[in-house]
Amino acid sequence: MGTFDDRIQRLKLRSVEVYQRDPLYVGKARYHWAQRLPHIKNVTFEDWLMLGFESLGASSEVISDALLPAVDPAVKGWVDNNRWIARCECGGQETIDPEDPRFYCWSCFNFLTEGRTRKVDCGDWKLKERIFLARPYPLNRCTAVMQNSETLVWHVLEDVPELEAENLAQGLPIVGGV
Repeated sequence: MGTFDDRIQRLKLRSVEVYQRDPLYVGKARYHWAQRLPHIKNVTFEDWLMLGFESLGASSEVISDALLPAVDPAVKGWVDNNRWIARCECGGQETIDPEDPRFYCWSCFNFLTEGRTRKVDCGDWKLKERIFLARPYPLNRCTAVMQNSETLVWHVLEDVPELEAENLAQGLPIVGGV
């Protein structure tokens, strides 16, 4: 069976193969969470938070702060290597789920919001996913982003028109999938 660390490493590798590289969909955090908590049928953001907090031995105060409703400032969500992600100003990056747009940075523990979960802005994520699904290779499903060197906020440089233009330039349909 192996140690806890061995099992986590196997799950990480498996989750990369399963949810990040699948050509049929863009990876969302719920697929990522399900790989880490296979004993729970419908894994939620709260389940994933609790797993992290339990592994760290977090205090009940830290946990209760993180479970309060999400607050601003929102982080930007985008697709990188066929998965939805967001990055914190500290540089920490987490997989996100645009259907449950909340973010928790395990690098700084959401220092900026005093441990509160942050909102996520993915724009018109359903249309963006349809545009990305027209690209047959999962690793070509990426959005250009840049971090402001003064504010450290991440900015998404491509929105729907730019993503559609990329597809057209490659001879692909503008949108694909369901």
